[in-house]
Formats: sequence, structure tokens, C-alpha cells
Amino acid sequence: VKFPWQTHHTRKIPTMSTTVTLPQESSERQPSQLQALLTACEAQDIQNATNLLKNNQKEQKLDPTNTTDIARAQDETTGKSALMIAANTGNVELIQLLLHNGAVWNAVDRQNKCAGNYASEANQAACDVLLRHAVQCELLLGAAGSKRNKSNDDDNNDSKLNENGGYLDRHVEYSEDGNKLVDS
Repeated sequence: VKFPWQTHHTRKIPTMSTTVTLPQESSERQPSQLQALLTACEAQDIQNATNLLKNNQKEQKLDPTNTTDIARAQDETTGKSALMIAANTGNVELIQLLLHNGAVWNAVDRQNKCAGNYASEANQAACDVLLRHAVQCELLLGAAGSKRNKSNDDDNNDSKLNENGGYLDRHVEYSEDGNKLVDS
């Protein structure tokens, strides 16, 4: 069985004096780049991870159809992201690199575990970095939401933002085993 990314298809893009050949689908690049980043994170190879992230950003700028951001991507089989793997190693520098490049701090894998779960199994420093980032994100989200809600209230406009505000006000609790924070 061949997967789409295992077959090399190209399309030619004419430029002023030359033809550039690019992969036909941007998703064809994703598996190898993502797997390389996951491997670099598992090996705690910060230099390789940095290079992979920089190259991915360059490709996205050169090819507007490339929407694959390996910092945010998750393995299709396990659901693990590079941040989850880095958190599992407890490597604070690697975690910070991924967060700085847009890694999703609250994504969950197929086992319903997030980077915070993996960090808590690794060390306190990894937990602290993720928690600090999460709090900053939530504070920014809350500030942006309150400004929008105030603007919407002034206009008497019920929008989807108000519906989302209700979600953020919902109660959360720990699972029965006490290991996961879930919506109730």
C-alpha cells in the first residue's frame, strides 16, 4: 500500500527564465518533516529541531499553498506533537523553542494526554514553562474576549463570540483517576 506522500508528483511553475518544480500537494512534505521533528525532539537535538522549524517557515513563505506547520502538527497515528515529545523529555530549552514557534500547548493525543501531562511525568521545570505559557495565552484570550464582548454589548450584537464566552465559563474538573482535567 502506498500512501499519497510516498508517491512523488510534481507540478511545474513557470518563472521569468526558469521552471521551478515543487511537490504537487503540500501535505506530501508533512509526514517526513514532522517525523524528522518528532525524532529530533525525542533525541533532544535542539539544533536539528531549530533547523527543521526554520526550513518549514521558509517553505511556507515560498509556497503559499503549503499550510503544513510542523510546530503545530500531530502524528496521525499517535496524535503526539513535537511539544508533547519535548515535554516528555523535560527539556526546557526545547519546549521553549517549540512554544516560540507556535506549538499548541493544549492539544491532546490519542490517549487524551496533553503536553502538560507529559511534562508532569518528566520534571517540575518543564511543567513551569508550560504552565506559564498557558496562563499567558488564557490571559490574552480573556483580555481579547472582554474587549470584544464589551464592543458587542455596546452594539447589542449577539455573536458567536458570546457563545464561545459561555464555553470558557463552563466548569472543568479532574477525571475519576485524577490525572486529567476535563470539561464537565
